[in-house]
Amino acid sequence: MSLDEIKRVALNAGANYHFVSVQLNEMNYNHEIKKSIVGMVDSVNDRFMLVDDEKIMFEAVRSINLLV
Repeated sequence: MSLDEIKRVALNAGANYHFVSVQLNEMNYNHEIKKSIVGMVDSVNDRFMLVDDEKIMFEAVRSINLLV
């Protein structure tokens, strides 16, 4: 996903109280992609978003999906 699309989905989810699933680009020690973070978007700014009080930098996000 593009950075603009990730921000658009995050802003939409935060404004409409939707749950999201965020997949990160980071890998664990076995070179497996880390598990998705699921929760509500608390806030969004230009560099990061808060999902259930967990700070997620936009550069680390591979994709974000609305859970409706």
